[in-house]
Amino acid sequence: MEENKIEVVGQPEVDLEELKDGESLKFTAEVDVRPDFELPEFEGIEVQVEDAVVADEAVQERIDLIRAPSARSRRSSARSRPATSSPWTWPPPSTARCWRTAPPRA
Repeated sequence: MEENKIEVVGQPEVDLEELKDGESLKFTAEVDVRPDFELPEFEGIEVQVEDAVVADEAVQERIDLIRAPSARSRRSSARSRPATSSPWTWPPPSTARCWRTAPPRA
């Protein structure tokens, strides 16, 4: 493949033809190769493209589809706790004990 400059594309299909201990291995491999071709000159080729026509209804329909996910209610279904029932206290109990019982510094 390297000698003939063949560019393989994909995985080969390999069929073992002969495999005997101590002798040569014979197999057939089938591979897809990249075709060799040259592009023609394309500079100066004129291409005509029709203008896209989009109805106002189609635009509005697309906008509605985009807006739909964010149109849900923003109210949370979870119950909120009053501020006084917070599970967090400051200072945390483990460190508060240390602060209260620490001996005075000399």
